[in-house]
Amino acid sequence: MSNSDSAERRIQYYALFEPTEVLEDGRWNPEAQVLVDAIPVPTAEALAGVEGVPRSIDFLLGSVPAGSVPVQWQSDAAWHLITLTGTPTEDAIPMSTAVLGPNAEGQDLTLFLTIQNMSSHDVSITGKIGTFLAGKEAAPGTIEELLDRIDAESIHGVAIYDVGQASFSALVDELEHPHLFFDIGRPLGFNAYTRPMLPAFDPLVFAPSDTYPQPIILSHLDQDHWLFAVQSGAAVWDPAAGYWKTTPIYRQAALERVWVVRLPLGILYGGSHIHFLLELHSLGILLVWPEACASIQSGDISIWQCTPSVGAPATQRYMKNNTSLALRVESARAVAVLCGDAEYGSFDSNALDGVTAVVAPHHGGYIQFGATPNVRGPGRMVLSTYENAYPSVPHDQTIADALNNGWFVTRTDARHSCGRCGKVHGHKYIPLAGTQPECGCGVVTSAQICLPHVQ
Repeated sequence: MSNSDSAERRIQYYALFEPTEVLEDGRWNPEAQVLVDAIPVPTAEALAGVEGVPRSIDFLLGSVPAGSVPVQWQSDAAWHLITLTGTPTEDAIPMSTAVLGPNAEGQDLTLFLTIQNMSSHDVSITGKIGTFLAGKEAAPGTIEELLDRIDAESIHGVAIYDVGQASFSALVDELEHPHLFFDIGRPLGFNAYTRPMLPAFDPLVFAPSDTYPQPIILSHLDQDHWLFAVQSGAAVWDPAAGYWKTTPIYRQAALERVWVVRLPLGILYGGSHIHFLLELHSLGILLVWPEACASIQSGDISIWQCTPSVGAPATQRYMKNNTSLALRVESARAVAVLCGDAEYGSFDSNALDGVTAVVAPHHGGYIQFGATPNVRGPGRMVLSTYENAYPSVPHDQTIADALNNGWFVTRTDARHSCGRCGKVHGHKYIPLAGTQPECGCGVVTSAQICLPHVQ
């Protein structure tokens, strides 16, 4: 659809504005883009009258240029009423709709956004968005049973897959085959250029079984931590509904396994998050983390909930990152912690006790100097990142603090030519056993998830 086709359309949405990067003092970084996660007003009004959990919702995901949101509207802790049109007007902000598929750069649509004041009716409607997601926690024993079905003794290490500016990790066995995933992310559209050229990349290639269910532990709901679950999706005009909407098609392999997701109170969930959660819920594969549990453990694998420290920023951006889940796996030789986007100060001290390896918080983003945990053993720190995707991620102070504390820092954007799959990528490996895993069936190579040898 061309912009001329939509020239006379003026549609209202409720939108969350999410800065893709904030400064150390909590202010939005004016050099970073802003996500717009919107729900058409008619959809939101219909949701407000629904009893129980709806089957699905409509949403529109996009982004606006750095510095384009006026200061008075720079809040990620509230819904905003916006109007979108296909025609530029005075003071309108250009918005590029997101393309969620892996190879669809350049297919976004440019719309124009203006922001209006919310009425009491708007406040009432938006106050009900997402409330139906609360109060449906899984029993702790259900999650523990899920971990019980993973043979922890067969876990040889942690794979951190190079997906560019995103997060995708797995616990793998001696054949490099994944047994549990922690995040399955892919970069947002405006960071799509950070992905390596791996057309066949697919860690979900191994179908789950009763013995190895390969569940997915989602650290939190930032899109770059779960977008690999989406096969395709672009903005289209729905003539029957009378609005633009994003139309995700989810990857079947992502819908064949159980997801463990935390949904803490006080976090605002955008339309893209809710659509995804409702898809998982409708299939019976969503396990919502029980808030009463600080951690759930089975053998040497444990999941921990993070809690912001006293005095931490109260922004939605910070709270979402730091009310997340983290994964800890240990062996006689090593202890690895996968942090998601949570800072070290949000961890229970027991979660970091004796740690010898970490997948760094927030892709190596800013942390307070001196907060890096004490190193033990080899001290491997992996940053799942891509230089200059965001203005200060990874952050120089974060890397300096790690090096000063004795950590050996590696990054997924340190790429090399792989002698096995023949492609250039930066997959990293944290060993937990004394031997190097290597696939003998050829599937790992064909799926382009080959892991480097670590001495």
